[in-house]
Amino acid sequence: MIVPMKKVRVLALSHRKKEVTAALGTLGTLHIETRTAQSQDLEALREKHQRWQRAYLTIPEDKNASVPSDPYADLDSVEEIAEKVLETADEMKGFEDEAGRLQKEIDRIEPWGDFDPLLFDQDLGDSTYLFPAQLNKDHFRKIPVDLRYILLPSEKDIKRVMFLDNPEEAEGDFQYEALRLPEDSLSKLMKRRDEALAGAERMRTSIQSFQTERKQLEKGLKLLEAEQEFAAVEASLEDYEELQLITEIEGFIPEKQTGELKSFASKEGLGLVIQDPASDDNVPTLTDNPRAVGIIKPIFNFMGTTPGYKELDISFWFLLFFTIFVAMIIGDAGYGAILAVAAVFLSISSKAKTGKVPDGLILFNVLSFATVAWGAVTGNWFGYGPIADLPVLNQLVIPALDSFDVENSQAVTQMIQLICFVIALVHLLLAHLLAFSKKIQERPRIHAIADLGWLTAIIGLFFLVLNVVISVERYPVPDWSMYLIGGGIGAVFIFSAQEGDGFFKGIARGLGNFINIALDGVSAFADIISYIRLFAVGLASIEIARSFNDMAEGMMESGIGGIIGGIVVLALGHTLNLVMGALSVIVHGIRLKMLEFSSHVGNEWAGFEYKPFKN
Repeated sequence: MIVPMKKVRVLALSHRKKEVTAALGTLGTLHIETRTAQSQDLEALREKHQRWQRAYLTIPEDKNASVPSDPYADLDSVEEIAEKVLETADEMKGFEDEAGRLQKEIDRIEPWGDFDPLLFDQDLGDSTYLFPAQLNKDHFRKIPVDLRYILLPSEKDIKRVMFLDNPEEAEGDFQYEALRLPEDSLSKLMKRRDEALAGAERMRTSIQSFQTERKQLEKGLKLLEAEQEFAAVEASLEDYEELQLITEIEGFIPEKQTGELKSFASKEGLGLVIQDPASDDNVPTLTDNPRAVGIIKPIFNFMGTTPGYKELDISFWFLLFFTIFVAMIIGDAGYGAILAVAAVFLSISSKAKTGKVPDGLILFNVLSFATVAWGAVTGNWFGYGPIADLPVLNQLVIPALDSFDVENSQAVTQMIQLICFVIALVHLLLAHLLAFSKKIQERPRIHAIADLGWLTAIIGLFFLVLNVVISVERYPVPDWSMYLIGGGIGAVFIFSAQEGDGFFKGIARGLGNFINIALDGVSAFADIISYIRLFAVGLASIEIARSFNDMAEGMMESGIGGIIGGIVVLALGHTLNLVMGALSVIVHGIRLKMLEFSSHVGNEWAGFEYKPFKN
């Protein structure tokens, strides 16, 4: 559930800003609504944080390096480390820039060979003039016969020459490009480039060695972020101009913790205003669920999603259906067993080390065993049918779902497809029931009837999907399903735009929104069909596993080498299939929850987490 919040205004004397900020941080329950605050101290801390962050990111992590797990770090020492790292990085960049500049010069001069540019400043006498230039083959043919030159190594279309007379004084219609002399000879340029590259490598090695310093920077950044948050809160305290002695801070607190805040305010001598959030307030979201439901939180954290304060917390339903989706998408009891063993091992190890099992590992266990269960009832163990025929395992297979029943493969396919669409029906009906339960508590309540309309239409669309996708003969469309679709969509037109300013005005707005509602109806039909992905991805996993099994079986018939090769193919093939299954969970399983289900519930995931200010 989403915890009810209260809006809080704390009033204090202006000269107590720092004291009040520190006290609120010690209390640690108030989510402070920091304004776009500015102060010299805060600006300096932000600039310092940027520099430290840049220094931290400059040092590549070496996981094999031996560094203290919790090295000493204070703000002054970390500042020195950051300066040292950034200076070294600047030196490395200077060397790299110089090497790059020299390389460009080398690339330009290399076709001309290795020569000393000082040669062109010498007086050669006898009216001899050294003028290097290049010109294309057409203009090369137009060089006057009385203009002396030496042809240098050239390409087919570009000719390089050393003019011995001044070409600027020659007559003739030819064009050339004079060589811009280099700053040094080619060999010296290469030597300088190599020295610059060596210097850059020395700096890079030096930076790589800063592993302890990297850990200190990481720790220092956390200290600095806490100090920065403190400064931001202090800077956001608003002074009342008409009452020079009063300062105010606003924020939000869980309703059940207001008693603690009142005691704190009384003890600290602070003014306190507690009220319900206004409709336009940007309220943080705090969810409070039983541990069994809270295990889904790592998925939300992974996606970076938080429901809005006024939206629905669908954690329980997300966990329930996500577990089903994962089991059907991976679909292999053998893979599930491997994952379950890994999950149990990691859970035992974590319990031994820390005394607790993280939510993510508990969720991993649930998903793994659910996959084993679905794979067992469909008879799929590593895509190899004979395994399901073994004693005990053959008792777990449900004949109507047997993936390896060749004689009844069409019936099995249709049954699994039916299960997918039944899940879709239940899932989407639940979404609109949840949306109805939320809207019926709002004004105007009549607006909630639109979700009952969608609920009715989805039931009718369900039978249409069965007819279109599975079988026309087996699932004919009942006449009454069309009435459900028409009546449901009609209810949406009538009630979806009701705003309490007149029933017929609401109907007119609904009819004016005809195109969008019609498209939503088409989308609802497509949303039901989209659940076929549970069948399609699971089927693909089985076929891929079968292909690798057949390939390995053929190889194993050709001696020891073939057996070894077959084992390698099995290991790599099934590993690849399992990885693809994990990706499919993200692409398909999460999508069904975050897009289809959420859009029908009305969740936009526009919230942000409740983060109380703490020292």
